[in-house]
Amino acid sequence: MIIYNKDSFDNSIEVDNYPWGFKLKTLRRYWIETKKKRGDRFCYATLNPKTNKWCKPKKSTYRTLKFLFEEPNGYIVSRTSINRNNFDFGQLTKTQKENLIREESMEEVLKKVTWSIKPISSSKESEEIEQNNDEAFSLIAARSNQIYAHKIKEIS
Repeated sequence: MIIYNKDSFDNSIEVDNYPWGFKLKTLRRYWIETKKKRGDRFCYATLNPKTNKWCKPKKSTYRTLKFLFEEPNGYIVSRTSINRNNFDFGQLTKTQKENLIREESMEEVLKKVTWSIKPISSSKESEEIEQNNDEAFSLIAARSNQIYAHKIKEIS
């Protein structure tokens, strides 16, 4: 089951009876941190049962979109998905929607792009290829930005 809108330490899923070492049990909190143009990352923090202070949060790497899931056994895990059939788009935050649309816009453009790898025989040829690549990347970015702007207007 997907868990939505748990986006900070204070607004997190708290699990009790989490193991600490071999004998002790404690609390652990889980949430998804979202940053514009970076994406989402899974975060968690554990309460030190000996000092009763929260340990420094551990944070994963950024992905376009991450979700908290509660598995049938009660475990909380994170999953990454950009397939809109796997989640409720309306439940996402504004920043998550923007990040997802940015990713989808780039994917839409890149579907029409072909890449080739060729050996380079001279430095002049290398410079020409570099210039052509820069122009191509600029066109890809411009088209992706156009699609993004159009899709953002649709959801606003």
